[in-house]
Order: sequence, then C-alpha cells, then structure tokens
Amino acid sequence: MINYFSDPFSSSYFLSCELKLFSLRTIVTASVTGNLGPPSVVVTPFVSDWLKDRWQAAKDLTGAPIPGPHWLQLDFPKPASSLNRILIDFEVALSNDYSIDIFCVSSNTWQTVHDTRVADAQLTTKTKQNKMHVFHDIVIKDVTCKSFNKIKLKIRRPATRFGTSIWRFEAYGVSK
Repeated sequence: MINYFSDPFSSSYFLSCELKLFSLRTIVTASVTGNLGPPSVVVTPFVSDWLKDRWQAAKDLTGAPIPGPHWLQLDFPKPASSLNRILIDFEVALSNDYSIDIFCVSSNTWQTVHDTRVADAQLTTKTKQNKMHVFHDIVIKDVTCKSFNKIKLKIRRPATRFGTSIWRFEAYGVSK
C-alpha cells in the first residue's frame, strides 16, 4: 500500500515552501468510465487494490485502449488561487502526450498551464518507483489566472499499446 500523504518525490524546491495538497477527495469526472475504478479513485489517499484503485481508458482487462483523446477533470467546491505542482502517478500504461488546463473563474476561460509538446523538459521529473508506477512530477509556472475551480488533464494519446492508466492526479499550491 502506498500512502500519498508521505511524499517521497519532493524536490528541494518543494521543500523550500509550504505546498498544500488541495485535490484530495474532490469531485472528478472523466471522458470515459474505463474498465477499472471510477474517476474518483485518482484523488483518494491510498492504493491498496491494483485493479480498483486506478482509472484506465481501456475497453477491457487486456488493456486495449478506448480510441481517441481522453480527459480527467478535478472540480473544486471553492476556487483555488495557487497552483505550483501537479503529480500524476501513471501505471506503466502511461501517456507522454498531454496538457493540463485550469478554468479561470473571473474570465470564464481555460488556461493551459502545462503541455508536454511545448513545456520545458526541466519542469517535469519522471521517475519509475516500481514495476507499476511512473510518476510525472510537474512544476507549474506562469499561472496568470487569479482564481480557478477546475483542473483538466487532457490526454491526447497513450505512450504504450494499452489505454492510459492513472493511480493518482494531485494538485498542490502554496498555503496561505
């Protein structure tokens, strides 16, 4: 079992300021139901069941991908004002082709805060913890939106022959 409250992936940047996990147990929707757990499993604190504790855009247990792009969206009950880090815990059926957008409350528009096609490679740390987890730890910079209430992970395509599979989708901001 992995406990996501004890974060072994913190860099010195994240240790130098107080970051707060604010995506825990928030409302999650997805473009597809997938074949494993519901979208809400990506914001729960523990992984204990390798099938039911992850969301996967696959047709069946063979992992055959559901065609097309897919998304996961976090909806916050109260607007947030700070986004500094995103941690995506992929199963080895990962994606390296995705973007992350936030919905700005004041302008009623989406702002892209990370895109793997244009992002500075130094802003994303990719680590493989074991045979089943690949972490993308993303530093978020240049957020112009002062208040947002949604974060959307838009997956353009999987990196493997399997449907994209995600254990956790976490958002962090500076505590105020």
